[in-house]
Amino acid sequence: MRSQPSHRHRSRQFLGYEGPECVQREGVAVKLIKQHPLVSFFVLAYAITWSLQLAAIALAPGQGMSLSNETNFQYSTTTWPPAQAR
Repeated sequence: MRSQPSHRHRSRQFLGYEGPECVQREGVAVKLIKQHPLVSFFVLAYAITWSLQLAAIALAPGQGMSLSNETNFQYSTTTWPPAQAR
């Protein structure tokens, strides 16, 4: 009769330990990322960027801010160090 693995033993699975008694379990998302790393990078970058941008769009009017292209251009041209050197 085998006893349950200790907590210490189970944590080794996440550290890359691949002993015969450890059963590696991966989720579907992890398998997809491992199979398609380049596509996963772009999908995650797109999702993270847009989730932050949508949050900024939703919160900006309540804070009295503008996210228009004109405001962004003016901010970038006045705060960019080469533009300040004039």
